[in-house]
Amino acid sequence: MLTIPLITFHGRLVGVMQLINAMDDAGRVTPFSGEARRMVPLLSNIAAVAVDRGIMNREMILRMVRMAELRDPSETGPHVQRVGAYSAEIYQQWAQKNGIDAQEIRRKKDLIRLAAMLHDVGKVGIPDSILKKPAKLTDSEYEVIKQHTVLGGRLFVGRTSHLDTMSMEIALNHHEKWNGSGYPGCIIDIMAPEIQTGPPKVSTEIPLSARIVALADVYDALCSQRYYKQSWSEDRVLELIEKESAQHFDPEIVAIFFSLLPVIAAIKKRFPDA
Repeated sequence: MLTIPLITFHGRLVGVMQLINAMDDAGRVTPFSGEARRMVPLLSNIAAVAVDRGIMNREMILRMVRMAELRDPSETGPHVQRVGAYSAEIYQQWAQKNGIDAQEIRRKKDLIRLAAMLHDVGKVGIPDSILKKPAKLTDSEYEVIKQHTVLGGRLFVGRTSHLDTMSMEIALNHHEKWNGSGYPGCIIDIMAPEIQTGPPKVSTEIPLSARIVALADVYDALCSQRYYKQSWSEDRVLELIEKESAQHFDPEIVAIFFSLLPVIAAIKKRFPDA
């Protein structure tokens, strides 16, 4: 057995690499060779860098979540944790149903869990007078708050990873609706000072990740109490979601959601509001 600690350049222990049951060419158990003992530490250094980068990405996301929470009292830590967890489970069921490779499912499931947590990060650019207003918004105020989708998308324009790409898809599109009545619609130039939009996206024009998060976010928001509203009963929320199948929500995603209700309940229990 050859065991090597995974230590980053900063001296942080992030894991352990363990190789077992070395064998010779005849398949007999043998001690690890001198060459293996020289090469494996090099491999462990590469693994340590990869693990450290993953930890840094996760920490950066959690910092962005906390930043959004400071700006918007409705964007609580438990809320985004639940939306991320709901989205990951819905994606896994969808992917298995559609014959996606198991390795791809594992990769995308982790990505959507993290990216979904940033769905409303664009609200950091919305004025407090609108974001924290304890009453119904006026039409003009509602037009301003709708801009959070584009503002969130802008944060990920310099995409350097699959996580950035999915985070942009979700932030920009999670308020689009299956029947084409959502927002913000097709963006002419996401970085233009003035936001210019084209027609709303319809059905599968909306990225899958955003269609999943759209349902997860609405479900959790309606089930949760906010400073401007009381929580709805579970039955009332489920009735609305069923009614909005093929209207607001992708009908396939709605069907998968209802098949996962015991899992959804367990996630709610795991991440309760304070």
